[in-house]
Amino acid sequence: MDVSQLVATLVEEPGRPQSDLLEELGDAICHQGDIYDAEARFVVPYFFAFLPQALTKDKIHVLGLLGVLIRESWKQFPTPEESYRKNPLYRMLCEGIPIYRELLGSKNRELRMLCAFLLGYCRSETVDIPGCLKAQYKQESDEYVQFALIKALTLLQTLTNAERAEVFRTTISFVIRHALSLAIAQVEGDETPSAVAMVLLEGLLNTEALDLAYNGAPYPTCALCAILDVTASFSQQRHIHLLITAIERYQITSRMALLHLITIIEHLFQLAEFPQEVFPYTSRWITPITCEMQYRARHGARSEPFALTDLTGVQYQALLCLLHCEDFWRQKTNLLACIPSQQQEKLWLSFCKGLKRDWGSASDANKGHSCHINMYCITG
Repeated sequence: MDVSQLVATLVEEPGRPQSDLLEELGDAICHQGDIYDAEARFVVPYFFAFLPQALTKDKIHVLGLLGVLIRESWKQFPTPEESYRKNPLYRMLCEGIPIYRELLGSKNRELRMLCAFLLGYCRSETVDIPGCLKAQYKQESDEYVQFALIKALTLLQTLTNAERAEVFRTTISFVIRHALSLAIAQVEGDETPSAVAMVLLEGLLNTEALDLAYNGAPYPTCALCAILDVTASFSQQRHIHLLITAIERYQITSRMALLHLITIIEHLFQLAEFPQEVFPYTSRWITPITCEMQYRARHGARSEPFALTDLTGVQYQALLCLLHCEDFWRQKTNLLACIPSQQQEKLWLSFCKGLKRDWGSASDANKGHSCHINMYCITG
């Protein structure tokens, strides 16, 4: 069936499960973040007509699709306000505000989370969306819905510093404090209080505890990426310290946890400005203190000696961190075998194996030894 037949069937058969039909409509209007604008503008009014009479499961499905549409359409212009003026699809999605507000009072947690998400992305010249969300927060008892409400108010940029600080001080919920820590760090940058930075650190160490909060709506990033993004506003020294502390304290409890640890280490190496694409099959230790590697670069091929004692402070900290964590790799070989090969083709694996073997400890490595690493660039 084409789109017009699909929506006709959707509206003509209310009260029946429509998951298969909604899947087809979802594929017809968006795919992997790409929005098919004409199809989406045709379908959205039918979604609004369908929602009041739909089963709860189908309401969740439709609101999830609307969430993807509004998330992608609002960023087509520099500001949401400009999108509201110039993007017909975004403006159409904002016309659903009365429906989102009504369903925000639903007994179903997922519906409330999705409606909070949608309202955070909406703009209106007549409706006090921030006031609506703040009123809902005061009467809301579910911490995951409160998380969604805080995220929405952060998007709307309507929480004052005093409001953020007060809620942070009075709540004990980890997921709510996580949402607030992101909001505070985004505004205060390197002036972020240490108590807030500790919540960010806890988030790095326990991203799996935040999965339910982030899975409740089509957020553009996962918890780990959200933390790494917001800490970019920290000074380099504070940023590096946070990542190294997380790596030193990290506990590998699953394959996903190991992947998250790899991501944090890769982020550390990016801050240290190491080359990003190193291939183990082209890396070899020529002598006990000399390693050559090939990596992709934007410039022409060249060979450059690289001594351990000449590393920047940040690069040396990154290497110390890897030496500290080397036991993880030896103990978790079975987990490493499950990681895609391209994830293993990273600089830190070569450094970790080579430096640990040649010097035994980080303290020895800093006592005048030189590790000459001939880096041969190959164009990417």
